[in-house]
Amino acid sequence: MKTNKIMLLCCLLTLSGMLISGCKKKSEPASSSSDTQTTQEQLKATMAEKTEEIKEVVNTLKADMNTSISEIKAEVEKLNVDQLRAAALEYQQLIEEKTKEIGTLTAKLKELDVTQMLGDETQAIKADIDELNKSIAALKERFQIYYNKLKEKGGNLTGLMK
Repeated sequence: MKTNKIMLLCCLLTLSGMLISGCKKKSEPASSSSDTQTTQEQLKATMAEKTEEIKEVVNTLKADMNTSISEIKAEVEKLNVDQLRAAALEYQQLIEEKTKEIGTLTAKLKELDVTQMLGDETQAIKADIDELNKSIAALKERFQIYYNKLKEKGGNLTGLMK
């Protein structure tokens, strides 16, 4: 009986030892701190480049969004069906591009670890996403004006979002 208890205790100790050693993270190959710093610097540079690209796109987009809603409403009265459709398609394409950019930025945020989520780069990405959302809302508002006028004139709405 005493032997059974000792055997059971040895088995439990062996099993718990195997569980503990099996649950550890596998060791990663040793990398020097300079490699880590280089990787972080590359990541920061890439993020800075992408941020600048987004800012440039948003700035060029502002030129399209500078036209007031009242000016657009006056303009659509003068346009024929083909011109209305072309303008609506152009706005739709811009909206789709901005939506894809938001998806790309969101994916980058998901890839970051917890320590990077607290950094300035993350805040910059979130600010870019907010800016893109604002531009999408403005584009949708302008798109809707062209869409409604096209619908009113009985134009072809195929392929246009509602």
